[in-house]
Amino acid sequence: MQPPAIDPRKFQDLVDEAKRRIPLYCPEWTDHNVSDPGVMLIELFAWMVDILLYRLNEVPERDFLKFLELIGVKPRPAVPATAELLFWLTAPSTGVREIRRGIEVATRQTETRQAVVFTTDAALTIREPNLR
Repeated sequence: MQPPAIDPRKFQDLVDEAKRRIPLYCPEWTDHNVSDPGVMLIELFAWMVDILLYRLNEVPERDFLKFLELIGVKPRPAVPATAELLFWLTAPSTGVREIRRGIEVATRQTETRQAVVFTTDAALTIREPNLR
């Protein structure tokens, strides 16, 4: 499993963010065209930060887990997957039907994916509906 990006921003995100901050830090700077030397510097630094973020996001999972540990995040223990199931009758039926605890139910197997097998953890009683 690929860990999430530490910082998902790309070059254009960095340039846009820097340009949005120009009026806050330097209100007299009004020429935001690509021909402006200041914008050229913004793009140069955004390019350098983009390279840095790319490398940072390529950190192996082991290091990623160590970074999380440094900020106090611990991995949760593995838990079994759960799924809600929908059963329907293939033919009309009268009376009560019982699906026992421990019945195995699987997803469809395809050419590219193995079937995932689930086991019911509780019994299910299916009664005839009372329609009025």
